[in-house]
Amino acid sequence: MMTGIGMRAGPSSTTVVAEPGSGRIWTVCTTDSLFRDLNDATLLRRPASATMWRFPVARGGIRVVIEHEEIDSVTPEMLEWWFTHFPYIDILLPDRQVVSAYRLWHPFDHRRVSVKQHSLSGQLGMAVGARVELESSWGKFARNSTLRVRRMDAGGYLAQVVAGPWIIAAIKETFERTNKGTRCVTSLTLQSRFSAYLLASRTRRFTQSVVDAWVKHKIEEIGNLQRILPQLYYSFLRSENDLVSMREATDSLNSDRLGGVS
Repeated sequence: MMTGIGMRAGPSSTTVVAEPGSGRIWTVCTTDSLFRDLNDATLLRRPASATMWRFPVARGGIRVVIEHEEIDSVTPEMLEWWFTHFPYIDILLPDRQVVSAYRLWHPFDHRRVSVKQHSLSGQLGMAVGARVELESSWGKFARNSTLRVRRMDAGGYLAQVVAGPWIIAAIKETFERTNKGTRCVTSLTLQSRFSAYLLASRTRRFTQSVVDAWVKHKIEEIGNLQRILPQLYYSFLRSENDLVSMREATDSLNSDRLGGVS
């Protein structure tokens, strides 16, 4: 049974606050327009909106490729920002309930996200080298996944799905700028029959139904970015500009004060 996120009418404004020194981004949203219709499953993108291929790979593995419908009003830079930072973004709904951006991204399938290991550079979020744990479901198949990020930039990202010392699969997303937004292509590669066995141990079975459920989930997930990302991204930029202006004004004031001391 699908469950979404409850909402009620509230003021129409959005503020984004970055906690100094913590790396945590709090997105405080008190607008109905951002969340309107997110609880309506009939508005999710349908599998027919995308083109999908399946290929066999070495040692009994499989590769699934999805060419998504264009993501309007979303640029590759916005997607890089989102995929890097979403584990550290929280949303304040109009009813004052706080939910993670990951939960909001797909209210019916996403549950929790946590960063278990930070990136090689120390940057928070899904930067290169980070290890991220995701709790979600693909339809009736519950799934806990651990991702190890290998690439993250405006051209896309590459992450390995790992279970202990074993690499189960690789997920790759490529972003290409278009006149209206971004063209996104997703690929999932199960490395071998053993990878399929490990995946089956997490979903209790490995059948065509599991692949179909993942494809449906991924198409809906990418489609929802068109609905939530532009407002979140530009709100964040506005808050960053406000913080920079505040710092510059403070620095100028401090400089004037110091200059007045003899």
